Amino acid sequence: MGLVTIGLNGFNFAPLASDGGPGTVFVKLGNTSKGTFSFEEDDPSEKRVEIEESPDPLKVFKRQGARRMKFSIPDVDVDALAKIRGGTVTTATGKKTYSEDNAVSLVGTVQVIPEEGFDSIQYNHVSIYGKLNGGLGQDQELLLEVTVDVLKPAKAGTKTLTIIQDAPI
Repeated sequence: MGLVTIGLNGFNFAPLASDGGPGTVFVKLGNTSKGTFSFEEDDPSEKRVEIEESPDPLKVFKRQGARRMKFSIPDVDVDALAKIRGGTVTTATGKKTYSEDNAVSLVGTVQVIPEEGFDSIQYNHVSIYGKLNGGLGQDQELLLEVTVDVLKPAKAGTKTLTIIQDAPI
């Protein structure tokens, strides 16, 4: 019987291990704005080697499509900006100030914790980029829109994706 995985209990980030392997010390990046979290996988690219003498190709080469996740953080503070976009936070006269020249990509491991179903979905090497989006009105808030691109693991023998599920007893 299948397993329904639904809901989001958390999205966590860990820096890569010193040897380039998956990170293990996870921190929450922020809350997720309702209805914004998505997994996206592009269709594979395909190269068909075709000949005139046959309608069937001699060979078909397929390459995995890009994989990514997207979500928005509605309760952005300067510490979240620094974690996700780089930059620096300073404190003076009781106020925190965030500053940056150019946003940078954060590289590490991400762990998605569903509400029900799988225990966790982990991509072992990713690049994260955040951009300010949204608005400032009575019915809209400033959002940090986050895009997570899945990368090839840096450490040999490390798989790209790890999904953990409780084994039935």
